[in-house]
Amino acid sequence: VRSLLAADEAPQAEIWLQRLEKVRPQEVGTLELKVRLLQARGKKADAAAVALAYAETKNADTILAASWLEDLGRFNEAEGLYRKAIE
Repeated sequence: VRSLLAADEAPQAEIWLQRLEKVRPQEVGTLELKVRLLQARGKKADAAAVALAYAETKNADTILAASWLEDLGRFNEAEGLYRKAIE
């Protein structure tokens, strides 16, 4: 999926991501790929929602979720997660 996104093949990446979501829907790697795909599709608000939802899960890597938000240009939300991580 990552290679397809890098090659600007979002439609093909979406097919493979859907398959991955069926077998590993809540795995952090799957969620990251979903964020990247939504970003590539111009759906930054949806991508941010995925990142924020992940950040609220038990044992979430909030720093990773914050970095996703940074990549989406959601700096205030990213800052909030960074602050949460160091508390």
